[in-house]
Amino acid sequence: LIILILIIFSNANVAAQEKIKYINLDLIVKNTNAGKLILANLENKKNENIKNFKEQEDKIIEDEQDLAAKKNILSEEEFNSKLAELKKKLKKYKSEKQKKINEFENNKKKLINNFFKQINPLIEDYVKINSIDIVISKNNVFIASKKLDITNDIIEIIDEKIK
Repeated sequence: LIILILIIFSNANVAAQEKIKYINLDLIVKNTNAGKLILANLENKKNENIKNFKEQEDKIIEDEQDLAAKKNILSEEEFNSKLAELKKKLKKYKSEKQKKINEFENNKKKLINNFFKQINPLIEDYVKINSIDIVISKNNVFIASKKLDITNDIIEIIDEKIK
């Protein structure tokens, strides 16, 4: 009976010695040099798209106001044809805007996924070197000790290895 109890407690101690750490992936993207570069490029592209959308919107609004001002001057047929043309422009604008938004989101996912593909081997090496059994995302951790967070170590490694 004593031997059985010792075996159970020794197995419990072995299981308790598994090394579990967590990592904040959002922080890695935001604080690594490569991640900052990706985010800056995405922000520039987003601002460029917003500027282009605003210019197109202003042009459509200007055309709409111009058409409304000429409503009494134009014949009904001419007004209706210009109104149909304006609606066509608006429909084209909306579809182009949605297309650009989808392209941006797809590009963003592609860049972030490529970044994670680049850093994954670095994290795997860190895990092997430090004999870590499990690394989980901080988003899935309710509460944990700060000493289990390996985010800053990973950020240093990424900045050192990825230029």
